[in-house]
Amino acid sequence: MRENSLDTHDIAERQRDRVTLAALLAAAAALRGVILFTGQAALRSDEAVVGLMARHIVTRGETPLFLYGQPYGGGHAAVAWLAALPTALFGLSPVLLTAIPALFSLGAVLLLWRIVRRYASWEAATGATALYAFGAPILYQSGLVNGGAESFFLALAALALFLRAYLDGESTPGNGFAVGLLCGLAYFAMDYALLYPIVFALLWVTRRGAWRYAAYAAAGFAAGCLPLIFYNLANDFAHLRYMFASPSGTSVGLLRHVFDAFGGIFTGDLAGFYEGDIDDFHPAGAGAWAQGVAAIGAVVALLWRRRGEFRAWAAWRPLAPEGGAALSFPAVMLSFVLVYVAIYCVAKFSLPGLRTPRYFLPLYPFLPVITALVLTGGEGRWKRAGAALLLFLTLHGAATGLAVGMRSWHEEHGVRTSAREMAALGEAVRKMEIRYAYAPYEIQFRLIYETEEFVTVSCAGISPLSRYPPYDEAVRRAVFDEGRPFAFIFRRDFAFAEWAAGRRLGLITRDVFRRACRAAGVDPEGRPAGEEFVIYYPLDARFLQALTREIESGGR
Repeated sequence: MRENSLDTHDIAERQRDRVTLAALLAAAAALRGVILFTGQAALRSDEAVVGLMARHIVTRGETPLFLYGQPYGGGHAAVAWLAALPTALFGLSPVLLTAIPALFSLGAVLLLWRIVRRYASWEAATGATALYAFGAPILYQSGLVNGGAESFFLALAALALFLRAYLDGESTPGNGFAVGLLCGLAYFAMDYALLYPIVFALLWVTRRGAWRYAAYAAAGFAAGCLPLIFYNLANDFAHLRYMFASPSGTSVGLLRHVFDAFGGIFTGDLAGFYEGDIDDFHPAGAGAWAQGVAAIGAVVALLWRRRGEFRAWAAWRPLAPEGGAALSFPAVMLSFVLVYVAIYCVAKFSLPGLRTPRYFLPLYPFLPVITALVLTGGEGRWKRAGAALLLFLTLHGAATGLAVGMRSWHEEHGVRTSAREMAALGEAVRKMEIRYAYAPYEIQFRLIYETEEFVTVSCAGISPLSRYPPYDEAVRRAVFDEGRPFAFIFRRDFAFAEWAAGRRLGLITRDVFRRACRAAGVDPEGRPAGEEFVIYYPLDARFLQALTREIESGGR
């Protein structure tokens, strides 16, 4: 009778788990679907580059390893390879392209649920998964074609396998190799996934010193990093040199650097992260501050509760006859946060003036898990209060994420462009039969993608970044060698001066460009294309000569 009662209880518990997980996945998919078919129906500049990479894999036989123009971030190339077949079958489609990270994001939600449910409780798993799946930063990332969602999925899969070895004793060679392989692939996709093998190594070595498992994991990591290894060997270690390059911009002493980075976590940077738009820093509202304060408070509370574990862990000695005991699941989650905060405070991306919220992403999913562990761990009124706060944080995250994700415009480097106006620009370019043009980077690849390479656009002389030199060379050849007509395309407000670079055409500002127009007999107002853009066409060598004179004279 007792066994039947236990069986009935187990069956009911498993059924509850299935229903809860199905509900969470369905809600997460619905939110991502709404974003996918609204705000993400158009691409940002780098995302358009990935779409064109997928097209070039099919049409030009290219084999990209990273995003065009940079020696890191293999996740972009991975998405391009995954999108190659759909692109071959259906042509360029922002929805099909963005669906790839959205699906990987759902896979990460599933993995997180299974991890927390296995090592904590139903309440903690439900709360942590909801905070993660509906959190504004993750909702935003799930619609970004940049390899981030793919990296998260691979890293969480590695975490799930590692915990089986670390907490459950399933330290088989196959498990070790798989953990290393997934970590290597996650690091190839996005460099901040290196956090995972670092923490895994610290936890494993201080527990038991079992080098056989570590050796298999290291071999797996090397296998996952083979694309990076071959690239470095063939390209004078360009990837490694970039990773360890000195930071550009403001330089301060180490103590000031650490103080500013660490202090920023408590004075608005983390709260800005919860505002959802993780590519640009915006002052946080009350709800985002509540998210940040709750996360920090949960970390402090759990760290206080587990301080005895960490004291015992710190007392481990390499030559001791027995390895230390494994940290508990909550302490493992804290370990990731503590290690990453230390990395964040000394890394070059936390320099003063570079307050980019996306560098808090590696703290996910650990902040949601820690918050859920603390808020579901009380009794009586405290448990009810914790559940109410969890519900508020979840709803606020979902609302904020939807508000950001459903926007019909994108803002890059302070330059705002809308999907509707980009479509109007593409239609105008086709109607005017413009085949070659110059435009800022924020327009260049989106326009090429919008017209399916009907027009070839270069940003040389306007923006500092040249991601795909063949486009620049094709425009240069057509303009300078063949004398073909070309266009300049800008936003009406010409808000690109801060990104101008001294290249072939030099530093172009609004005033310099308009003076060149008048000198060459070109209408300085251009021809409007929708409400946001203006086209100067047709232009010829006389205009370039006038523009060069104006640049060289410095506007005098």
